[in-house]
Amino acid sequence: MNIYTVRDNLIQTIEGKEDQLAKMFEDIAKYKQDQHYTTAAFALVRMLEINIDELKRILRDVRICCDQATEASLVPLTDRVVQLKKHFGVE
Repeated sequence: MNIYTVRDNLIQTIEGKEDQLAKMFEDIAKYKQDQHYTTAAFALVRMLEINIDELKRILRDVRICCDQATEASLVPLTDRVVQLKKHFGVE
């Protein structure tokens, strides 16, 4: 697994949770007469909204990592070797 797979999995997970959230709103409208159901459903909706927001923040960080990984892969190998030697104090 790599950072790009993590990014893609997060995107799919967020989309799935957003679909689930939309379905919950449909169910709430359908069962609005059942106060117990709507009370529980609204609690689940709120938890799902918080979860989606958290996943979107994580995705934002993962996208930054993807950009950095892509940039690093564009650095020629000889430049990377020089950078590593400097980092580890090797001549």
